[in-house]
Amino acid sequence: MPVLVLVGASLSPSATRAARGQLVAPPALRFERVDTTYGFPQSSTYGLVEQTNGYLWATTLDGLVRFDGFARRIHDRNTDPGILTTRMTALFAHEPTGDLWIGTEDGRVIRKRGDAFSTLFEPRVAQKGVTGVAVSDDGRRLFVADDSGLQELQIVDDARPVVEPGRKHPGISRYSCNTAVVGARQLGYVSDGELVALPLPAPLVDKTDQISCRGNHHGILWLRAPGTELYRVDDDQITVEPRSAEIPASAQPMLEDADGNLWLRFGGLPHLARLDPAGNITRYGERHGLDPLAD
Repeated sequence: MPVLVLVGASLSPSATRAARGQLVAPPALRFERVDTTYGFPQSSTYGLVEQTNGYLWATTLDGLVRFDGFARRIHDRNTDPGILTTRMTALFAHEPTGDLWIGTEDGRVIRKRGDAFSTLFEPRVAQKGVTGVAVSDDGRRLFVADDSGLQELQIVDDARPVVEPGRKHPGISRYSCNTAVVGARQLGYVSDGELVALPLPAPLVDKTDQISCRGNHHGILWLRAPGTELYRVDDDQITVEPRSAEIPASAQPMLEDADGNLWLRFGGLPHLARLDPAGNITRYGERHGLDPLAD
């Protein structure tokens, strides 16, 4: 998906007066599409993080991109010898150290520390493409998700770095769900640097291959399968999303912002919407800077 930057906001009075759950006219938000027109190597991104210094980092299938809102810098095999492949599918920012950890399509993990890149390739840490990567707060454990499940590796030499195999949670991974994997009866995921396993609610147990999942690196996830309630994963428990009655079946939450808004992705156009704490749903389309055909 392309990177979208929110560049302005102004709430209209009608948004505050609408009845609870009513579709309202979108407030004056404007999004700017950041893609190849800004010098990105591709329009599709697989991972996106913002560091405390304000830089946005994005993984693409043609390298790692640093973006400051105006200019971009691309890291690939031509610019950095520690990068052995530019087909990058996952991204994690380790806040205690400032390191970036990158998953690749061929099952490798790359660490960026300062200006240096190190690739973990012996042994290959994943058998298939990496869909999610995370590191514990103490920097001693690496978590890697791929199509075979979620595995925990011990970082035994931080300088190189070198890892040894640890626990593994089998399951099906999702690119949109970071390190979460859905097993036969359990959900395995990383929350605040710790591996968590929770039993799936009964309605989801027989529909594991149909579960859609969205979430973030802080352990807040949303799960749904056809014909089931929308479930929220937070504070190491799975419960029915408190606002599920206000969220149409065609929509899936992507994140919850600091103001308590749930940002939703709709299956139909326009894709992007916001559910505010008062229960109002606003949808954003082409006139707000969004590409109507983009995913």
